[in-house]
Amino acid sequence: MKRHATYAGAYSFRRATHEEIEWVMNCLGITGWADAALVQQLQQGLLVQELPAYCLLLAEGDIPMRVYFFLSGAFLILSPPNSAGEQRTRWMEKASGLILTLNVFAQQPSPETLMTSDNSLVISMTTLLFFHLLEYPAISMAIHQWREAQLVQREQERDDLHLQPAFDKMLYLIRKLPDAFFQSNHLTGGYLDLGHDTVGHLKGAVTKKAMKNK
Repeated sequence: MKRHATYAGAYSFRRATHEEIEWVMNCLGITGWADAALVQQLQQGLLVQELPAYCLLLAEGDIPMRVYFFLSGAFLILSPPNSAGEQRTRWMEKASGLILTLNVFAQQPSPETLMTSDNSLVISMTTLLFFHLLEYPAISMAIHQWREAQLVQREQERDDLHLQPAFDKMLYLIRKLPDAFFQSNHLTGGYLDLGHDTVGHLKGAVTKKAMKNK
């Protein structure tokens, strides 16, 4: 996957608008307060990009250099390659808001790969600016509370999904991420703990069921 993906840095960017800056501030828990210096740092430091599907934001082994906020689109997280060099899809999600990878706070090489899974509109800042913002107690508390709740929610969703039969797993995914459902059987199967052959065999029946229930 890493060899065939293009890093986000290869794509053009623009500065964030006033409305986009306010949206990021809301994601950071900045509501009802903001000093002029903080706003100026966001004005200078936030970059907006339109990225295609399967654009690489962070590869396994990279030290996180930017923090991403998704205005629209979707992302996936891939686990480290196994002995055969294959990467399993650890998480897929239609995105809205801040996305943090495992080692962003430790600033150590990432154990996972983060990439878009659909055309996405993202805002980013350097990790240096992000850590500076965390010096504000209100922002630090909001981010850590959000991060803890996000990890618990993801783990619960994974546990619930693991107990379902293959057909129901795929029906869940087509309702959650219809665009991702129709992409690679390998990526879909990795996320659902199913073989890509099983995914290919059931995809038609699952699609028919989902369309019937619309």
